[in-house]
Amino acid sequence: ISVNNSDPLFVRSGAAIDAIGISRNAITGGNGGSFNSPLQLNQVASIDITSGKYWWGGDHVLALEFHLKNGSTVFMGSKHYAFSKKTERLQIPENSRIRNIKAWTAGWLIDGLQFEIVSEQANNDVKGIVHAGYTAVDMYNKNGELIWSVPNDDRTSGKIGVSAYDFDGDGVDEVIVQDQMRVRILDGQTGNERAIIANSSATLWEYPIVVDLAGDNNAELIVVANDFDKNYVVNH
Repeated sequence: ISVNNSDPLFVRSGAAIDAIGISRNAITGGNGGSFNSPLQLNQVASIDITSGKYWWGGDHVLALEFHLKNGSTVFMGSKHYAFSKKTERLQIPENSRIRNIKAWTAGWLIDGLQFEIVSEQANNDVKGIVHAGYTAVDMYNKNGELIWSVPNDDRTSGKIGVSAYDFDGDGVDEVIVQDQMRVRILDGQTGNERAIIANSSATLWEYPIVVDLAGDNNAELIVVANDFDKNYVVNH
């Protein structure tokens, strides 16, 4: 079942999930149960899929619980008529959507479901270019015009890089830069300092990175700490 971003989801359910599709006239499954109110798939943040065995035999999808982006939930089907069941959660990452639904059925109930998720294409237009030099961090717009400049201390090499990450989720990246004595997080629009961490480095071909090392959807900030030079030993 191919799904466009604006398509609603139609589900027939009763004691289980009977049929599924993106139109009342184009659904996969059986004719049992009744139609639920159509659900906008682009508003779904995660789906709890419960499957199991009925007393009278067969493995089927018993229930679907949709967790919406506004915090509400929509439940379809039932968990009351199976002697064996399990629930698995499908999380839809940010900036992603459901593109395709594969449904297995023998014509009576839905026996299995698979949701294909695709990442939405980001807007790759250049909004700004940030450069760190010996004495300043400069931000230019796509036309090469200087937007802001803040002091920087990299007098020994002039060879550090910068990183960008949207820490507060407002759609505007912050700039992360490590000079000889500190790590700074700068406002991407103004260059104002959002945070400063005392950390020393002799600075040579390095830059901070942001990565989810623990796999828990919380980002960690990784920076170089180099104290072989006694002039640069801070906080480590």
